Amino acid sequence: MLQALNSRSGQVIFTLVNAQTHAETYAFSGDPTLTTRFSSDWPGPMRDTLEAAYPGSVGIELAGLVGSVETPTVYEPESTQVLNVPGPKHEAPGNPNGCSTVYPEPATGTPVADPVQYLSAYGQSIAHAAIAALAARGQTITPTTLAGTDQAICLPVENNFFKAAFAAGLFPDRPAYTDPTCLTTASPAGSGGAADRLYIKSDVAVLTVGPAELVYSPGEVFPLTEIRGTTDEQQEPFPTDCYQPGSGSTPDDYYCGTPFPMTPWISAMMTAPYHFMAGLGADMIGYLFPPGNFVGDQGETDQSPWADYQLATNRGATDRFGFHHSDDSESLGPHAGLAVTQAIASLLGGTPQPAHRVVPGLFVDASGKLSDSPFADPSTGFGGAVGVETSQLQKYLIGHGARSFATFESRPDPGTAGTGLPYSVSSAGVILSNGSVLLIDVFAGAQALLPPPTS
Repeated sequence: MLQALNSRSGQVIFTLVNAQTHAETYAFSGDPTLTTRFSSDWPGPMRDTLEAAYPGSVGIELAGLVGSVETPTVYEPESTQVLNVPGPKHEAPGNPNGCSTVYPEPATGTPVADPVQYLSAYGQSIAHAAIAALAARGQTITPTTLAGTDQAICLPVENNFFKAAFAAGLFPDRPAYTDPTCLTTASPAGSGGAADRLYIKSDVAVLTVGPAELVYSPGEVFPLTEIRGTTDEQQEPFPTDCYQPGSGSTPDDYYCGTPFPMTPWISAMMTAPYHFMAGLGADMIGYLFPPGNFVGDQGETDQSPWADYQLATNRGATDRFGFHHSDDSESLGPHAGLAVTQAIASLLGGTPQPAHRVVPGLFVDASGKLSDSPFADPSTGFGGAVGVETSQLQKYLIGHGARSFATFESRPDPGTAGTGLPYSVSSAGVILSNGSVLLIDVFAGAQALLPPPTS
C-alpha cells in the first residue's frame, strides 16, 4: 500500500492498494444479466471502503502482476483464514469465477458464491486488510525526490493469430511495423501471413517517489517473470529450444537444444526500499512470461520447439505436464516477456534496495535434500527447508549461519500464518547471522546443483 498525506493537515489524499488479481467477477459469472453489465467489479467496493475510512480521499487500485492470477474464493466471516501451504491443485468450491487453487480449504467459513455479493465481500476485505496494515505497520516518510524514466521498445509479434487480426483491421488504432526498430510502417495487406515479420511499439517505465519505486510493464505479467518463485528449468514446459518426439521405446526429449534464458529478477534489482510492480502500465500487449513457459496453440507460432511439439502431439495448448495454457493465445508470443523485462532491467542501474546479494542456490532440508521450494514435498522426499545451499556448496541453516528466512523483497519472512513453518510462499533466501540478506536464484541453482535431466 502507498498512502499520500497532506503534510500540513495530515489528511489522507489517496490510498493506493496493489491486490494483484483480475477484476473479472461479472465477466466469468456465466450469468447473462451480469456478463453484459458494465461495472467497477470488486475495485469499486474496495475504493468505497477506503474513501469512507479516510474522508475526502481517493481510493486507487493498482493492477499489478495479474498474469493468470484469478480472483480467489472469499469466505465469510472475513476473519476466516486460508493457510498458504501449497498442495495438490484442486477446484475452489463456491468461487463464482470457477477458479482453482493449490491451497487447502479452511476449517471454517462459508464461500461467497453469489457474484454480486462477491464484489463487496472481496473488495471490502482487501480494503480492511490495507487499513489494518497501515494502522499497525505504516511508516510515514517525507519524500525528497521524484524521478521518472521510460524506454520505448519494439517487440516482435510472433503470434500468427495476432498477425491475422492486424491484416483484418481488428487493431485499427495500433500501428504495426516490418522492422525490429519500428521505423517502417506495415501495410494492412502485408501483415497477414505467418512468415511475415511484424513488430509493435510499446514502452516500459520506472517511477521513484522517495523510498517507493514503481515499475511499469505493458501487459499482464505472470508474477514469476519479475519476482521469481519456485520455478526451475525442469519445471518449464520447454526448457530448451529443441523438442524431439520419442519413438515409442524412447521418451520425448525436451533438452536436446540450447536452454532458454530466464527473465531478469526485477524485484531484486529495484533501487528503492519499497517496490510496486504495475502491470498494464500505459499499454496492454497481452500476457508476459519467460520463453520457456510459453506453449501456444496449434498454428499460433511456426517457431521451434513449439510448432514441432504441436505438430507431433496435437495437444493444443496443453503442456508436457498436462496443464493448459489458454492464456498464451493472448500473448505476442514466447519472447515478449523477456524483451520487456530486459528493457526494465536497463532502467534499474544502481544499488538494489533493500540491500542483498543474489547467488545461485536451492532450499535444503535436514537430510541434505535440495528443492526449489521450501515446502515439504512427499513425492520427492523433501522434508521442508531448514536453510539454503548455494552453488558454491555453502549451507546457511537457520540457527547455524542464518537467523531466519527472507522474502523476495529482502525482508524478514514471517513464516506461514497459522502454522509453525518459518518459511512461506514468499521465501527467497535467508537473513545471515551478520544481518545481511542472501537471496537464492533457484533457476540458476537447479542448473548448478541438481542432476541434469535426460529427457
